[in-house]
Amino acid sequence: MTLDMRTLQRIADWLAVAVVVSLPWSTSVSVILIVLWLLAVLPTLVIKDIRRELLTAAGGLPVLLWLLAAIGMLWADVPWPERLDGLGGFHRLLVIPLLLVQFRRSRCGPCASYGFLISASVMLALSWLYTLFPSWAFAHVPFFGAHVKAFGVPAKDYILQSGIFLICALGLIGAACERWREVRWRTIAALLGLAACFLANIAFVATSRTTVVVAPLLAIVLGYRYFG
Repeated sequence: MTLDMRTLQRIADWLAVAVVVSLPWSTSVSVILIVLWLLAVLPTLVIKDIRRELLTAAGGLPVLLWLLAAIGMLWADVPWPERLDGLGGFHRLLVIPLLLVQFRRSRCGPCASYGFLISASVMLALSWLYTLFPSWAFAHVPFFGAHVKAFGVPAKDYILQSGIFLICALGLIGAACERWREVRWRTIAALLGLAACFLANIAFVATSRTTVVVAPLLAIVLGYRYFG
């Protein structure tokens, strides 16, 4: 029995949600889910929609960056297999226009955002747990303890963790700015409090130099968006 396009779109939406939920935790699971997502979403895409996204800054700049990396690869003084392997880290940029096409026609975008935030918040709680009570954590949570890569890092590495936490913190601050216009003080306090927990973890537990460089730039973009 063949699947109609609407069913494929729904499957692709929930696979995208599953991808973002798994990103903080497992590379292998994320890769499997991304492959399944591509198999589901590619048949539903329309060429004119992709072309429209490529003509926007959000959809076109990632592709231009990938092309720049591909051109720079031509000057590398290493064998071709090593050149192609170096380009592999840029392939994820090509997914951005596809995601933009998908979520412009889908109502599942908030679910993906909430799923990512909840997954990152669980990681935040475990990170603080390992930091404040390292002996208790390793004694009572052996499954996660076996996967700890560094101090206060329950999964993957500190660079990815701090990057994820920065995304969540700025997203929460942005949500608080939107609620400011509605004068919803309790919600604003909760959002800013959780954002402060993410930023404190970046500052005192797992600090990445990349995150430190990127944070001021993203803060400027955030401020320009909400305050001009």
